[in-house]
Amino acid sequence: MKRYRNSLLDAMLIMAIIFSFSSTAFAQTKNVEADLLLLNGTVYTVNEKINWDKLPQQAIAIAGKKIAYVGNDSGTKDYLGPKTRIVDLEGKMVLPGFIEAHVHPSTTAFLLAGVNLFNVMTSDDCLKLIKNYTLENPNASVIRGFGWNYAAFGPNGPTKELLDSIVPDKPVMLFAMDGHSAWVNSKALEIAGVDNKTPNPLGGIIEHDSNGNPSGTLRELSAQTLVLYKLTPPSKEEIMQGMIGILDMMKGSGITTTHDSGVFNELVMKAYSNLEKEGKLDVRIKDEQVLDPGRGVEQIPALVEERNNYSSGLVQMKTAKLFIDGVIEGHTALLLEPYIDRPGFKSSPIWKPETFNDTIATLDKAGFQIEVHAVGDGAVRMALDAYQRAQEMNGKRDSRHKIAHVILISPQDLPRFKTLGVIPALSPNWFCYDSTYETNTLAFLGPDRAERTLPMKSFIDTGAIVVIGTDFPGVGDYLTMNPLDEIEAGMTRLPLSPNSNITKPYWPEERVDLKIMIECATINGAYASFMENDSGSLEVGKLADLIVIDRDLFKVPTEDINKAHVLTTILEGREVFGAFKENETVSLGASELDELSTDYRDLFKDVAKGDVQQAGNLLAELDGDGAIYKNNTLKTPT
Repeated sequence: MKRYRNSLLDAMLIMAIIFSFSSTAFAQTKNVEADLLLLNGTVYTVNEKINWDKLPQQAIAIAGKKIAYVGNDSGTKDYLGPKTRIVDLEGKMVLPGFIEAHVHPSTTAFLLAGVNLFNVMTSDDCLKLIKNYTLENPNASVIRGFGWNYAAFGPNGPTKELLDSIVPDKPVMLFAMDGHSAWVNSKALEIAGVDNKTPNPLGGIIEHDSNGNPSGTLRELSAQTLVLYKLTPPSKEEIMQGMIGILDMMKGSGITTTHDSGVFNELVMKAYSNLEKEGKLDVRIKDEQVLDPGRGVEQIPALVEERNNYSSGLVQMKTAKLFIDGVIEGHTALLLEPYIDRPGFKSSPIWKPETFNDTIATLDKAGFQIEVHAVGDGAVRMALDAYQRAQEMNGKRDSRHKIAHVILISPQDLPRFKTLGVIPALSPNWFCYDSTYETNTLAFLGPDRAERTLPMKSFIDTGAIVVIGTDFPGVGDYLTMNPLDEIEAGMTRLPLSPNSNITKPYWPEERVDLKIMIECATINGAYASFMENDSGSLEVGKLADLIVIDRDLFKVPTEDINKAHVLTTILEGREVFGAFKENETVSLGASELDELSTDYRDLFKDVAKGDVQQAGNLLAELDGDGAIYKNNTLKTPT
């Protein structure tokens, strides 16, 4: 993107000057003066009323927080004014801002305060990193970390003895790469009072060794919190700094709206609100408050109060989140048929079924949107049944409830999403053969089910509205919060890591095309946010949430989509990432117009009265370097 020194922008400057000296131009012919005008781009509007992927536009005008114009460059003259900043995009792609419909920024800010174990594939390498981190942080009262891979350990998980060998004197708590299991040492268990007499909490599992003692692996939140709540938490400053870092990553990836799918208390919402008040919040937040399975409907009045407190601005809480099961690799996903390595075992729901159904119905009656975490086919059916029961009790409304993940689903439950109006929230970055496939997915489910997880096209074929989100930091082998990664993976169903040697797509029949993937990341996400009339597509009157990408995704090989870069992110008209620099823009301020001689002011006034052809002649006479005038004198048209 560059300053006004090519024929297109020269033409626009000439036309702008022409109209600026007409006595009636700005007063009558333009609707509003734009603050920012993007020209010469490839603008994909994602306007579902047209074949948007076949009809890209050239220009977009932004006035205040909203889009004032979308169309050809020639139509922008009505939106030019003395303060309009103009940018030549030089053909670069413009899309609506991405909407990340399932991710955990606030949780990530907490979990990533410690040693990073992502992409570490052996237990020995994990221990080396943990030991080094402990030596480098001698004042840490708790050793925390995140990202260990299930494939590095056996099916029962890592043991406390491994940690005791390197950190015997202070508590250690390390979360797995999906956050659904935690690895702790003996000191942590001692502080928490967890021993061989401690029962499994509702929805959680304390793994035990051959002697019946806790082994050091805790499955699911209810088991993890037995230890977590007894340890000294990270400071508010550490968590706030982590939160800011995560939000910076988001806007750098083109994310303008995110669903924080794991808010555990109001302190998180207060932190977001404080950032907004300080002018530091550059991503719109849709908080999802997690409910406690042990408290059921009694917690809903407090949730209503929180909704009232956070119902406008960039921070809103209108969604309740419930976890009904865990994950396949922890044997905590609820299945319709048993795990093949544990005959007769299907796992158990985190919620008591009656409490779950009553809570769903009460939330629905109170007007909440609901998201349910459901990985196994048994959990998916339980969630759908609860939603159906709520509709039958309360009447069908525009609820837009969601089910996140849907890794395994019975074919007979697929059409129920469309019928019930439920939105599947999927993570395409998981759509591949990964390091845990053989040791966990295949070993625990068997080949028939293992080869038919993570559907996407099947949902779309039923007419369901699908949204996507990386589930960061629970991202599997490849750490990403980049929607471009999701878009590519949804099209290829191959690993995203450039170091992967896997060339076989996982369940290739479920691949979808670029148009659908972009819609899932934009307008569908807006629908799931109840914002389709305000965001998700580039249309006049909508909020100016948009991004500029360095290449046209429709013109690059599929495997290069995630090599593209977001150059600029705009939220409600503000350039929150990659702001256009002064040398990339031009404005029609008085200082530039004053450089023109009186004779040529008069010439432009005459042209503005009707002789538009003369402007064309003037453009035709521009000199070779594209300058409109030299030595403070415009070239005279012949």
